Amino acid sequence: MTEFKRIPPQDAQALREKGAVVVDIRDQPTYAALHITGSQHLDNQSIADFIRAADLDAPLIVTCYHGNSSQSAAAYLISQGFSDVYILYGGLDLWRTTYSSETSEYVHRKIFSPAQARVLSGLALLQTNGRANYSRISS
Repeated sequence: MTEFKRIPPQDAQALREKGAVVVDIRDQPTYAALHITGSQHLDNQSIADFIRAADLDAPLIVTCYHGNSSQSAAAYLISQGFSDVYILYGGLDLWRTTYSSETSEYVHRKIFSPAQARVLSGLALLQTNGRANYSRISS
């Protein structure tokens, strides 16, 4: 593949299930607040390390806010040797309306042990990086 291909969330999910890597190029605070589960954040500081460690032949899905900014990032990654690059049509906005259960959201930074959390009432559990994060639900 010498060009990237725009794909809808359904095709991106099928590729993810087959092991595609998802990279998110939005700014770090926005990525930290909400992102596709299992995606990696890419920015100017991390891209060189990412390229060095990556399998250049593995499917790679690039996402951003709406699917526009990811185009230049995808073109750059192709120029660096990636051979199977896709951009997520509609970006995270369309993804989260299609696969809301496949997003990770950081609501609160305080980490409790599962035992502590069981004794606290009115808390919501969010799984992030294999650790349980709990945040008070406001009604």
